[in-house]
Amino acid sequence: MCGCDEKEGILTVSCENRAISTISHISPPFYPLYHLLLTGNQLHKLSTNEFVDYRGVTILHLGNNDISEVEAGAFNGLQGLRRLHLNNNKIDALREELFFGLESLEYLQIDYNYITQVAPNTFNRLRHLEVLILNDNLISSCPSTFSSMYR
Repeated sequence: MCGCDEKEGILTVSCENRAISTISHISPPFYPLYHLLLTGNQLHKLSTNEFVDYRGVTILHLGNNDISEVEAGAFNGLQGLRRLHLNNNKIDALREELFFGLESLEYLQIDYNYITQVAPNTFNRLRHLEVLILNDNLISSCPSTFSSMYR
């Protein structure tokens, strides 16, 4: 179902535009480090422990799906994830527990969603976050802890 390409010791698993509606339709590769591309599928919900067996993922593309719900703990197992792309989905709120387990995250793209609310401590655990792309959402105000965090 997915195509694979290895360069410089990193595997790229391309599962783009394959009508995948749930992560259980694919299997994690037996490879130490890899990028997982799931752009342009039919994912609606990311459930708790959805990625628990995907420990080697360093880049995860989930853009251009229909994701509207991300349960707490959906990203459990992705401690080594450095880049997460959730752009062009239907996410409407960023809650504190949304990014639990992503302590190594450096880059987060979550633009072009329907986000109206950002909980005060949403990004507190993301200590390595360097790039945050939130444009083209419906956010009218940011919590005060957000602005003091990035001065």
